[in-house]
Amino acid sequence: MKPLLISLLLLLAVSAAHSQNTETLYAQLPGDPPGGTRWSQFWYDPSQQNDLDSDMAAYDNFTLTGAAQITQIEWWGEDPPATPSLPFMGFDIEFYPQDSHTVAMQPDLTQFYGHSPLACERHTDYTQTFVGNGMYHFSVNLAHPLSLNANTPANPRYFLAVIARPEMAYYTWGWAQGSGGDGGGTFYFERAGSPAGSPYYMLLPDDRAFRLNGISLVPVSLKLAATALHAGQTTKAMVTLNFKVPTGGIVVGLASSDPQAVSVPDSLLLAAGATSGQFTVTAKPVRLPTMVTLLATYNGQSQTATVTVLPNVPHSLRRIGGGLVTPRPHR
Repeated sequence: MKPLLISLLLLLAVSAAHSQNTETLYAQLPGDPPGGTRWSQFWYDPSQQNDLDSDMAAYDNFTLTGAAQITQIEWWGEDPPATPSLPFMGFDIEFYPQDSHTVAMQPDLTQFYGHSPLACERHTDYTQTFVGNGMYHFSVNLAHPLSLNANTPANPRYFLAVIARPEMAYYTWGWAQGSGGDGGGTFYFERAGSPAGSPYYMLLPDDRAFRLNGISLVPVSLKLAATALHAGQTTKAMVTLNFKVPTGGIVVGLASSDPQAVSVPDSLLLAAGATSGQFTVTAKPVRLPTMVTLLATYNGQSQTATVTVLPNVPHSLRRIGGGLVTPRPHR
């Protein structure tokens, strides 16, 4: 029993550490119990040569207020279809940006302009837990954590697709309905949904149930090359982040608690791929030693550093024997 107890304690410790390091970045949770499914599956042809007219896929949008790294996906839906002779081939987890060619809520799918998704992983290593009403909760850690920038007017939203890959032809999988997000609905694809039998796209009013977990991009330290300055002197300050800046770059806000004593730029632009950046700190004239706090802020998190500004020694004073004295007038 002791080895089993130790294993359980280690598992709990790892789980606790994981939960402390991650946060919910976006969530649209299911009802209790879950329901209201929409089919989302592509037949897995063993010969890799055919598609099915019954292929369908659901893409739901989400937004990020700050740059973040998605590490884990949770979703709710039906039990995946499988038999001993025709196994279930897993779930495709895909991410897309907004289609920049339209103001409509539409992902930039590969079949539109040939652009690759932001990320695409097939997972058979998911966990699956029954939650009632014939529905299950699924969870998987991404093999390659996905770093995304905050949404902007140029890219107002991202899209997540969860697509089942059954090897059994004409079998379906339903993704449960969710709520609590932006209420934007589900972008839907049917391979032969039009009257002519061609691909058909539509916007459905209901959202899908999923949760994105990960880490927000934040500054983790602010360090100064020098912590004491005289008026007119400068030093360099370095901001360090917890992971690389995503595509598009970010702007870190800067501030001084006493701009009359120490000046800093209003902001620091960090390019994609950077994990740190520098800016210049400039001391101004003061009458007395002045301690000033500098702040670097992004994604609602700040790091601080302190610099002391010292008064300049007047030219009328000179140093004799380690002390400052006023020179005597000439006779």
